[in-house]
Amino acid sequence: TISTLNYWGMGTSGTGLDFDQQNSAEILDKQNKLDGMAAMTLSFWYAPARELTKSTTKMVLLQKGNTASYFCGINLFSSTNTYPELACQVHGPTHAQSSVVYAQFEAEANQWRLVTLVVDGALGKITLYLDGQQAGTPASFGSSVYGSFQALSLGRGKGTSTFNPLPASGHMDELKIWKRALSAAEAKVLYNTTKPTECVTPKVAKECSSGYCAVPAGCFVMGSTTSESCRSSTAHAETQRRV
Repeated sequence: TISTLNYWGMGTSGTGLDFDQQNSAEILDKQNKLDGMAAMTLSFWYAPARELTKSTTKMVLLQKGNTASYFCGINLFSSTNTYPELACQVHGPTHAQSSVVYAQFEAEANQWRLVTLVVDGALGKITLYLDGQQAGTPASFGSSVYGSFQALSLGRGKGTSTFNPLPASGHMDELKIWKRALSAAEAKVLYNTTKPTECVTPKVAKECSSGYCAVPAGCFVMGSTTSESCRSSTAHAETQRRV
């Protein structure tokens, strides 16, 4: 059960949660089943409201419990990197024990990216995947996720966390939690089978060279009435000419 019905907006397919650095949501039920596990996988699609940069305001995308069994966020930790950074941290089996994995996380406004965090107590590591590909360096981990047994907060930090509240902006969809560690192959399949169509704002700078924009099959783009085949180097069925 999600605590709000007021913040539905753009999703990967249909509707998803919208955050504007003012609102947030919580998953209120099954609190005792979303942490304390020896193995788990957390996955969600996220699209920023504005292009992510190194100077993007720090934001928490989700956090489990006031004392944070686990959380993920943008630019949470100081670094000398010149790129925006995603960090996901997991505590366990006690809160004093924590592991964090970092990854370069670039995205244009409204560009969906799939975040998949795999916690494997048996192997003693946590691994982060972006769009189905391993990202960053896996971090060593204890035997089980710390049990805060409190609500999962979406769109901001919570309670006594160092990162409270650091509210997020952007869109979130298709949040999933498994009580097992997905394999690298499964993380790739998850991305390939759930990735959204690209019938959203074209990424003009990257995909519209020489005045032509790639358009996926079945999509319609406002603009010229002219659609011409084989005018793009990308593997799309059709292109739409911009005028």
